Amino acid sequence: MLICDDTRQFIIATIDDMQTRLSDDKSVCARLQLTNDWLKLWIDYQYWDMVFHLERPVEGMLATSELNIFAFTAEHIADALIVDIEKRI
Repeated sequence: MLICDDTRQFIIATIDDMQTRLSDDKSVCARLQLTNDWLKLWIDYQYWDMVFHLERPVEGMLATSELNIFAFTAEHIADALIVDIEKRI
């Protein structure tokens, strides 16, 4: 998936907004901060990985396994957070 800079900025702003809205619940907020940090890292990594692929297509492919680790971790943290929020609603 290719992420352009506008999309990257929108996703990061959405994550920040969600964190602000849920900041009253300290246990959710702590997990959300971790999710937020991981997702931002993953989004930035994916964005720069795309730029790297465009500049050096062969060498850029080496980063794919690292990108998958970020995606897997962010996905599982986000899933756990969603379950936690659903239980509270």
